[in-house]
Amino acid sequence: MRRRWKKTALFVLSAIGIPILITCCFQRQKGLIFSKEKCIEEYLPAMLYLSINQSYEIEVLKAQAVLIRTNCYRVHNASDEFFKKAEEFYKRNITNIEVQRQLDWLEHLIQTTDEKVLMFRGNLCSAAYHKVSAGKTRNGEETMMNEEFAYLSSVDSSLDTNSADYIDSFSFNKETFVICLNESYPQAHITREALESQIKILSTDEVGYVLRMQVGDVEVGGEEFRLKLNLNSSCFTVENYENEIVFVCKGVGHGLGMSQYGANLLAKEGYMYEEILKYYFPKAIIE
Repeated sequence: MRRRWKKTALFVLSAIGIPILITCCFQRQKGLIFSKEKCIEEYLPAMLYLSINQSYEIEVLKAQAVLIRTNCYRVHNASDEFFKKAEEFYKRNITNIEVQRQLDWLEHLIQTTDEKVLMFRGNLCSAAYHKVSAGKTRNGEETMMNEEFAYLSSVDSSLDTNSADYIDSFSFNKETFVICLNESYPQAHITREALESQIKILSTDEVGYVLRMQVGDVEVGGEEFRLKLNLNSSCFTVENYENEIVFVCKGVGHGLGMSQYGANLLAKEGYMYEEILKYYFPKAIIE
């Protein structure tokens, strides 16, 4: 079955619309070559290089490779914008010997994953991942409001609390904040005087990630809101001060699927890549 996927696979972004993977095909001997018909395995070294901390344990890199491969086979197109981003990356590094050595090493590492992918009920998964969780990963069915994502289980990832990025705060001058939000949401009609009552968390999931926000006269999704403000995650609380509004965030990323930081600590404890994937995707099948 994977052979059939490989004939049609292109390079792709990560699933669910949240983290972006830049991919491309590089033929080292002849320079930069892009092709939408190249075997997906040739894209994986660059994609792996761009998507995860290269200092992480080998077993985590393998797990990440399986996630990327799964997403690539699942989604079969990408816009020209991402080809251009990939081209820019390679042009910057085409003479970088260290980068090329790392890509060669990653290619060898990827081969050890034996073309494995994640499956659920006979279909390829949206193999989500993020940098640091808020202590637990999120329930995909609850977050996406679709049972199709039931394989994205909420699992304990409390080791993430050891990360320096586990908790962070983001402060905004209230005048600037009001201007920015009114530009992003023209129907919100936010004012400096009523700001405290106009910015409210309406609902959260079982882990604490914001699902819905009240932004003045409009209601928006928590993930959309955090991306507008460039917050680390949608697992946040809001604190109002005289001249500032502060968002205290836990975790980095959308919180679905595999926590890269947590997975790295599991690898340090001796978990193999397939065990890491089974831990974070207990309902999925690796094949």
